[in-house]
Amino acid sequence: MVNQTTTAWYPKTGTLNIDITKIGTIYSTPFISFYIKKHTIYETNGIEVHLETGHADYFYQDINDLVANDDEWCYISLPIGPYYNPDEVSVGVSRLWSESGAPNWNDIDYVAFKFTVEGGTPDGYIWIDALKLRGVVTRSAYDNIKIGTQKCRILPVRDDIAKGDILDSAVDTGQIAQFAKAELARAISEPITGNIQIPLYETIQAGQLCHIHACKQSSGAFRIDSDFRIIEARHFFGKKPNTKLLLTDDVKSSHPVQPTDAYEAIVKASKIYFQDRTRATILSSLADPKQTILGTDYDTSGWF
Repeated sequence: MVNQTTTAWYPKTGTLNIDITKIGTIYSTPFISFYIKKHTIYETNGIEVHLETGHADYFYQDINDLVANDDEWCYISLPIGPYYNPDEVSVGVSRLWSESGAPNWNDIDYVAFKFTVEGGTPDGYIWIDALKLRGVVTRSAYDNIKIGTQKCRILPVRDDIAKGDILDSAVDTGQIAQFAKAELARAISEPITGNIQIPLYETIQAGQLCHIHACKQSSGAFRIDSDFRIIEARHFFGKKPNTKLLLTDDVKSSHPVQPTDAYEAIVKASKIYFQDRTRATILSSLADPKQTILGTDYDTSGWF
């Protein structure tokens, strides 16, 4: 009987295009992890995991010793990338990756699983679930023009909740990039908010725009002279029916940026680190000074 070797690739289009060097350093090794279950796999050849730059150029590792029994799910997590310490071993077996051809950790286009089915066994197969690449990604968002004209405010935030990213500073559609962009938006300026009371206007609704003149100066001009969005409208009925409106000058965000309230202002002033998200996340774990920072420069002039 002839043994049959099969390779399964993900994605089949070869468009993974991941730079492993951007999700780890010598201080924080990235990993590939997955659940696997096998059935009637040829023991001599076993199962190989491939990280491929192309089908002829790939890193590979035999994991047969980690998948001992048929029809049982196993969780496997393997260190990857050029920073993996060759002296590290797991269960007495080095987890260094072998090479075939000329693969490049800067350009991994496929994850593949290669396995051999015993000859004469028509139903040999493997299952793979929860396949993921885990590492540290550092994103920055900034406005280079404003750095030159205003004080530069650096706000580092570490978040250990898993999020995805494209790993390209020119593409900000990934979740981590969007979080960085949101933090930049929060740091640009505090929105002006306020409450006003007007005679009963029962048809006015939240979401509508109005123009406000307020804080008249000696020159005759108004310090506040702009459009505002109505966040909330409340109607009161009595001897003098009236409508009270909560307004913000953030008229572009789907969810208006909220101003800093009195409690947050006290926290910022006193730097109570266990109540401050930035300080708390930094103190909870070490930042990696070797991490490649994926920086995106935004023109924020028209954001608010």
